Amino acid sequence: MSEAVTVRIQKIKKNTIKGRLIFFLILVAILLLITVFADKIVPYDPYVQDLNQSRQAPSAAHWMGTDQYGRDVFSRVVVGAQTSIFSTLALVALVLCLIQFAVGRAIGRRCGDRVVGAQGLAQKNTVLAVWMAWTYFDPVSSVAPAAYIAWQNIINSIQLYLHGRHATQAHNSHHSYNSHLS
Repeated sequence: MSEAVTVRIQKIKKNTIKGRLIFFLILVAILLLITVFADKIVPYDPYVQDLNQSRQAPSAAHWMGTDQYGRDVFSRVVVGAQTSIFSTLALVALVLCLIQFAVGRAIGRRCGDRVVGAQGLAQKNTVLAVWMAWTYFDPVSSVAPAAYIAWQNIINSIQLYLHGRHATQAHNSHHSYNSHLS
């Protein structure tokens, strides 16, 4: 295969990946907008049952029809998307928290204290992020920073417990070694 053809194939692959990424980002933006404005978008209460309206086909009144209990399916899908977004934001917060702790531990190892390095890097500005998200954005946006703080506290607790346990075991083994020498 010639070099020009190889370059052309690489450009096509790059453009395809770029196009897919843009399409994905547009879908995520639409889903986030639907989630943020869910209370204004849903035409019916997703939990109210109306057995007289059960199993209706999609129509102008019920865009996606109704279920066996007469609940509007579109309203239920939008509310379900909101729950899914909350879960996703909490998961993203966990992944970011773990990455930040790993980087902090690496920095701390280089400076002589892994625990302090991990905690110091992870605790910067999280409360500020929750406050700014709650105040200036929709309250939904404060889910990720709040989940981050929860994950951070859990990881801090585990890390301090393991560090204390390791220090106690090291002290006990050193103490028993010294008493054995006497």
